[in-house]
This record gives sequence, C-alpha cells and structure tokens, in this order.
Amino acid sequence: MIKQDIRVEGLTATVDMLASTYAAVRPSAIPEGRPGMALSSAPVGRVRLDHVWLDMSCEIGIEPLGALVFNYLHAGAIHYSVGGEEYNIVAGDIYLTADPELPYTARFGPHECTVAVVSPAFVHEVAQGAPGLHEWPIRFTGLGPVSPAAGERWKQTLSYVWTLARSSPDLAAQPLVAASAARMLIAAALMTFPNTAHLDPTIEDRHDAHARMIRRAIAFIESSAESDITAADIARECRTTIRAVRLGFLRHLGTTPAAYLNRVRLRSAHEDLLAASPQDSTVGVIAGRWGFAHTPDFNRTYVQEFHELPTQTLAR
Repeated sequence: MIKQDIRVEGLTATVDMLASTYAAVRPSAIPEGRPGMALSSAPVGRVRLDHVWLDMSCEIGIEPLGALVFNYLHAGAIHYSVGGEEYNIVAGDIYLTADPELPYTARFGPHECTVAVVSPAFVHEVAQGAPGLHEWPIRFTGLGPVSPAAGERWKQTLSYVWTLARSSPDLAAQPLVAASAARMLIAAALMTFPNTAHLDPTIEDRHDAHARMIRRAIAFIESSAESDITAADIARECRTTIRAVRLGFLRHLGTTPAAYLNRVRLRSAHEDLLAASPQDSTVGVIAGRWGFAHTPDFNRTYVQEFHELPTQTLAR
C-alpha cells in the first residue's frame, strides 16, 4: 500500500528519514531555512517507488546506497559529484543516482522527484537470466539516458507503474501484476541507461536452441503459468541460458517466451471469465489474477484474441 505524505521537519528528522529510506547522510553545511521532507512510497514487486519532496538547501555526503536508484527530477536542481565526475541535474532530467558501491555528494535546493529503488541482483536477473549461469555482474556505465527518446520512454514507463500503484493499489498488489510491472520497469531501465548487459546469443546458445528444449519450455510454461515465472525460470528448467530460450522461441515459434507466457495467461483469463458470472466476480479481479491490469491495452489484446470484450465473455 502507498504511504501517503509522511512529513517530517527539522534537520535531525530529515536526515534520519533520508538515512532510513536510502543511506547514511552527512550534511556538510548548515541548511538554509527549516529543513523538511515528505515521502510517498509504494512497493511494486521487487521495486520500490518513492515520490519525494525535499525542502532543504544544502550540500550532503551520502554513503554507498547498495541499490540502484533511478531518479526523475520533476522540480528543482541537483549537482552531483561521484567517482571524480560532476553532474548537473535540472527539472525534467532522469538519471541513475550513483554506482551502488560508490559514495557521492549532492548539492541542491528544494526539489521534487520520483525514484525507483531496486537491487542489483534483480537487474542482473532481468537482464541475464538464471543466477549462476553468468559470473560477471551487470554494471551501468553512465548516469544519463542513451538518448532523449530513450529518456522519454523511461518517464512514460515510470509514470505508468507509479499511477498503477497509486490509483489501483489492490491490483498492483496482485503477485503477477506486480512482478510484470517491476520487470517492465527494469527492462526499460536497461534500454535507457548505458550498461554492460550482453544479450546477444553465443555459439553455445545457438546450439541449445533446439526443438526439444522448446517443447520442455512450453510444458513448463503451461503447467506454471499461474506462478510468477520468468524467462530465467524457464532457462533454469531447461538447463540453458535465457538467451538460448529467447533464440529458440524466435526460431521455432516466431515469438518470445514472455509473449508466449502472456498468451497462455490470456487463455486462462478467458476460461475463468467463461466459468464466472457478473454476480460473483469482475473482469478486473480475473485479469489481475493472471497478471493483467484491466486497461484499454488488455481489452484490445483480448478482443484481438477472442473477438469480444472481456465484459461480454463474463456476461455470457
């Protein structure tokens, strides 16, 4: 659930909230005015979203975060110093706050931002697949987006997930919906910020992308679609890499593992709608159970597959 407008005032309380929310903070100058902070926070799967209002003009030192913090600055300005580099952030910018293992300093005035906090392990899982199949970690090599267009896509994705969590907290708490939204956000981050993820298949991956592996993957998907499974889980089941799984699905089925899983879940939602009645269930409840937010996108996909609206199926 969203924690709406937790507000503190005074330097000690503000520093304590920053420390408990992110990392230890060391003000290096007496802040101007009376410091204060307001925070709204919402977990979405394995990502935490925060909306922060900070009423303070100050320079602070921040200990290593131990997490990846992707930030969208709505108002104000921030000057960062990290790893010997200087960065000036202005309203409208998106950026990765810092390397999880590096301390940094920040100089700022009052500002407002939305941030996504995620563990490096989850990013590695989304990018690479089954843990243990890759020895090298994923590292982000730049704090800004690779292009303005990529930055705009990130803003849209972040806004969508935040709005989902804020306006439909019960739906966002559905395990499959939350997991899907969290992975969508991380996939967008991997496309937005420069990083070391290697997604091209190797020779071994091409050898493993055979029909037997795909049959095993399909059986696993269809028996586990109600669970929070990922391409990483499919790769682990098939004793191969996520790249081989992707290549095999494209080669033999002309689709991706995620698209195939979504289609299986869409069929399951259709079957549940047929079995239910408007008196004992709703489209939103059934869609959420199978990982879909009840949105125009869901309706459009459903109509393309079954040639009627989900509400019409439920009414029958």
